[in-house]
Amino acid sequence: QSGAVSMPQSGAVSMPQSGAVSMPQSGAVSSRRKAAAAVAAALAAAAALFPAAPAEADLAANPLGCAASASVQSGRGKSQFVDSGDGEVRLPRQGDVYWTGSVAKPAHQEAGEVRMRVGFWSVTVGAWGTSPNPANQLMRQGATVLPAFLRYVPPGRYRVEGEHRATEGRCSGAVTVVLAGSAFTTVAALAATLLTVPLGLGLFRAGRPRPGRPRGRPVRGAVMGALLGLTLAGVGLASFLISSDSVLVGGLPLALLLGGIALGAFAPFRGATGDGPSGA
Repeated sequence: QSGAVSMPQSGAVSMPQSGAVSMPQSGAVSSRRKAAAAVAAALAAAAALFPAAPAEADLAANPLGCAASASVQSGRGKSQFVDSGDGEVRLPRQGDVYWTGSVAKPAHQEAGEVRMRVGFWSVTVGAWGTSPNPANQLMRQGATVLPAFLRYVPPGRYRVEGEHRATEGRCSGAVTVVLAGSAFTTVAALAATLLTVPLGLGLFRAGRPRPGRPRGRPVRGAVMGALLGLTLAGVGLASFLISSDSVLVGGLPLALLLGGIALGAFAPFRGATGDGPSGA
């Protein structure tokens, strides 16, 4: 537990007595670093503040000697210690975060970003820098709160990646953030669950021929298929069947979009009376 941030009763964050680098009294943490800290704490506690290679990563790719840790205190009075070497982090939806980040040697012109993997894509959710670090600081500490939007994020396993760059080198890492709950925990997860059946029926109807025409409704099939794919991916994520970086998150909407176009074009679902072009 060495290097953890202590939480005084007054809410201030104290610096460790040994090995710490004092921070200037004015502008201790820039507004950009505060914003980056808030985003990183929300998505990966402190593991992405100064992204360090996880335990299973190649430490040779960490020339700066990046390290980070945080104590997350939820609104229910529970606390959790998180280290940058953790491969998986369970986060509450609200609470306070007391974080510390360090490098083994002074780094200059520092910058970085935090990204979340969503299917085939990587979405940037926070960035910081460029910080010249003229005081050659090795450690930074601070406190922030988990952003309110976390209350509305569907439960699931989210893959978060981060990178910290400087003139002297770079370090990067990844962590899986687990938000507890079920398919009925948030409005988004509940909506995805409830919309699955009507969207499936809409896709089925798009594959039925229109009166007097051989084809169905390919445009409706494309829209219904894409939306159904998104809701199924959301339900799978909220049910912990897949993680945010699964190919199904991007593959299901794309596959069902193409499938909807094909259903509308060929109209294979004919009624009992045979609604074909001839009405037979």
